[in-house]
Amino acid sequence: MAIEISSKTKIKSSAWTIILGILCLILLLALVASYFYLDNLTKKIKQEVENKEKALVATSSEKELEDNLGLAERKINKFADLLLNHRNPLNVFTFLESLCLPNVQFSNFDLDSGKNTVSISGKTDNFITLEQQIEVFKKESLVEKIELSDISMGGEEGVNFAFLFTFNLKIFNSTEISNLF
Repeated sequence: MAIEISSKTKIKSSAWTIILGILCLILLLALVASYFYLDNLTKKIKQEVENKEKALVATSSEKELEDNLGLAERKINKFADLLLNHRNPLNVFTFLESLCLPNVQFSNFDLDSGKNTVSISGKTDNFITLEQQIEVFKKESLVEKIELSDISMGGEEGVNFAFLFTFNLKIFNSTEISNLF
């Protein structure tokens, strides 16, 4: 067997292929360089933004102002709660005045706002008027419970009595009571 040596054929490349290859290589290098440049620029900008945010937050005068505003907000909220939960016992007098019959007179008044109760003693002409007064009070939605006690004849003066009212919480709320009368 004989080994033949063949001559190498030369590949002829055109000038355009060489120019296009070099141009692609230059564009590829420019693309890689611009990627690293833009990545580095983005990191610098992020760092500057973080530094400026820290500088804005770190200023003591702004922090003090923020604390003062928070304190004022808490005070306003507490005051609003205080106003909404304020109990006005004068509403009980308005309520009794609007529902009291002409022949019924109240003489003693004891309010326990913690239990929402009012103890009232008084006198009237007769038992019929007393019964009518009780019925008027029972029809009201603000009265949860009414108890009659200490009934006695006062001679010519009429009938002495004592009521123990248990009221709904709405009677002590000044904003709601004006709508009820």
